Order: sequence, then C-alpha cells, then structure tokens
Amino acid sequence: MERPSRGTRDALLRRLFPGLDAGRDPELGRYFRLRAEGRTSEALGLFNRVLKVRYPDDEKRTTLFNLLRRSDPGFPEFHDRLLWDLFESASARIRDTLDRICGPLSELPPRDPDRLLGALDEVFHLLPEGREAARKYLEDHSALADLLGYRVREMRTVRARAAAWLEPGSAGPPPGLSRADLDPRDLARIEAPPDLDRPEDRVLALCLKYWTASEDPAFRRKVLLLSLRRGTPHYDVLRTIRSGRASGLPGPEILRRTLSVWDPDRSRPAGDPYLRKAWEVLRSRLPPEDRVARVRPGREDAGTAEAPGAPAPADRKPPKPREPGPRTPRAAGTTRVGNRRGGSTAGKPPAPGPTPRGSVSDRIKVLSGRRYDVYREEFLARVGPSIRDWLADHRIKPKDVFEDPLGRAEDLVREFLERNYANPYMDWQGSDTRARVEGLGFSVPELDGIIALWYVRRGR
Repeated sequence: MERPSRGTRDALLRRLFPGLDAGRDPELGRYFRLRAEGRTSEALGLFNRVLKVRYPDDEKRTTLFNLLRRSDPGFPEFHDRLLWDLFESASARIRDTLDRICGPLSELPPRDPDRLLGALDEVFHLLPEGREAARKYLEDHSALADLLGYRVREMRTVRARAAAWLEPGSAGPPPGLSRADLDPRDLARIEAPPDLDRPEDRVLALCLKYWTASEDPAFRRKVLLLSLRRGTPHYDVLRTIRSGRASGLPGPEILRRTLSVWDPDRSRPAGDPYLRKAWEVLRSRLPPEDRVARVRPGREDAGTAEAPGAPAPADRKPPKPREPGPRTPRAAGTTRVGNRRGGSTAGKPPAPGPTPRGSVSDRIKVLSGRRYDVYREEFLARVGPSIRDWLADHRIKPKDVFEDPLGRAEDLVREFLERNYANPYMDWQGSDTRARVEGLGFSVPELDGIIALWYVRRGR
C-alpha cells in the first residue's frame, strides 16, 4: 500500500492529538515539569495514560526522552520518525473501527427490510449510549474516513440510514423499510399499557417487557422499526437495558438510566426509594436466571456471585483456613467477599450508626484466611496491572482512536484503594470516584474482583 503523504499524517494526528507536531509534544514538556516540581503521582498518571499510548516502544521512548532532556539537536528528526509509527497504529485502528461500523450494511440484499433492521441494530450496538454521543461518534469517524480516504461512501450511507434514529422527525425511515410492518401483537409486546400516566410506571412496564427480550434479535428489530416509524425512545430504552445488564450494573441504576432516556426531566438518583421499590417489583416478576446481570460478578444484585479467583462460598466447603479472620458485626443480608450472606451476627439487631462494609485490608484477610494483614505495601505497589486488566475487560463504551481513558481510570481506582485501605466504611458504590470511572467508560460495580485478581496473581 502506498505511503500516505506527510500532510495526511499531520492532519490526522492533529485531529487526534491536538498540539502534536514534528519535534513538538506539549505533553512531553508537561511531564518533565511535573517531575521537576515533585508532583510524581501526576507525572506518573500522565505517563501511563498519554505518553505510553503515543510512544509504546520502550526503547524508542527512552531514546526520545533522553534526546529531549539533553536538548539534543537530533530530537526533532527522531520524534518525526516516531510520529510515523503513531500514525500507522492510529490509522490501523481507525480502519478497523470503520470496517466494523460499515460492515453490517454492506452488500445487503435489496428489498429485505428484516435484514436491514438487523444490520442497523448491529451498527447501533457499536455506538455509545445517548443519541448525542452516538451522533458525534459517527461524525468524528466520518471525518476520519475522509482524511484517510477509506470507507468514505459507506460512512455517508451509515449516517444517512442512522438519521431517522439519531434525529427523530428530521428524516423519514431509511429507504427499504416501506414493506416492513407491525401488527397489533407486536405493538402489545413493545408498548406500555396506555392507561399508565406516570413516566416511572411506563418505564417499569417497559423494563418488564424488555428485560429478557432485549437479547432476542427479532424483538430488537421490531422495537427499532417502531422507533424509526414514530420517533419514539422505545429502542433507546431497550439499548439501555441491554448494555446495563451486559456491563453488570445494579438493577436500580439500570432503572434510573432507563427513566432518564424515556423522560430526561424525571431522572432520579439510583438510590431513590421509588426506584429501589420498583426494582424489587420488577425482580419479583422475572425468572430467577434473569434477576441479575448476565456477565459481571460482584454486584449488589448478584447475591453470592463470586469474583474470579475468590475463595468458594462457605456452603461449598473450602479448605479450612489456618487462622479465621475476625468477625466484624454486619447488617443481616450484607455480602462479604466470597462468603455467604450474614454471618455469626445474623438475627441480632444491628449496632446504631453506619454499618461497616469492609476495608481493602478486611477483604484481603478473608482471601488469605489470616487474622492479620501484612500485605499493604505489596498490594499498593503491585495492584496496578490487576486494576488495568480488570478495567480493560469491563468497558461499557466503545474504544476509539482518541486518548484512551484507561490510564486515568486506573489512577482513580488506585488512589481510592490507597485512601481506603484500612477504612471499614469504604463505600465504593456510592463514591464520586466510581461515578468518574464509569464516566470514563468502565463498569466496576464492586472492587472485590480487582482485589481477588491481585491476590491470585501474587501466588503465581
């Protein structure tokens, strides 16, 4: 393949990494300033989330740093060569993303509305949640396709066919759907009963209908057709439920997001008593296998689900630990890492005040079977790879070619673990840090999986 021009390279890199140019990288200068000021933690975060992504080859990166540190006149030329490496890796990721976006709509048979709806559903599943975010995602990648001269026409087709969903009322249904239709039975399966007036009640009714059916491709096509025809948010509700279950979000949080999609003015916090009560109603009407998220362990709604590598629950007869850990009073029904609900205090009235949830240290004691904890320094020094790998496996937003937020999310989780290492009231679920990590695109309802992963790896 013919090598792109320098102009193409520079235009693409400037779009992806503002301020980056041959012989000039503002983040490099910032990194060395932070180090000189003694702000080691910030410098390390910048290094992990930005510089390692831009310059992944350890040997070349070290050479680049040394040239800059010495103000060597060879720095601009060497940096220019590394920008070609960055361009090639970035453009390869862009092409792969464009292939995935355009592939489902390529070579569709004519006059087959069912196949067209299925292809649109497949494409929309690749896009981030929220119509505004999805629209921007397609716009960005359409511009990148223009820069690379790759899949340009196909991206225009995707955007044209997605317009009816992304901008209800501004365009009619995509061409090719005139033969598709919905009969009264389809509408009864898709819509909430007409006598429900409150948005909260409508959302609960839709969740009851969609919770399990969201995994049925035929049902998703019907819901998508209704939304395209009428400009309703039914398909957005289905996507929210499907992605929430796949990423292991607690039931009340999925209900909160669904309500926000259906009626943004009625959005409530996940801890709202109404949503928790609604979730109990919904869960009681679902088959047992559908009452929890499908994939992720360690959730508040998952009962005794175990994190990978955690010890087996007590009713599965694990080897007896040498020194059982101390019994901390807990509220009845509270789940500890790898143990059954309750404990020796079940049936006793809880002590007044907040109930201890267990610190990082407490959870390591459970994993090790020891009464004492000697792992603090080792844990804080070596937990980074476990955090990073756990986050990488729990993305809830598509990874694109822009700055990968994985490093920032890792820093946030690491700092939270360090601050709360000995805090028995550690509240990850209700913390601002968890919300920020989720905003960066990673679902981590619990920290037990990360702690268990570190513990398993340390024994290798």
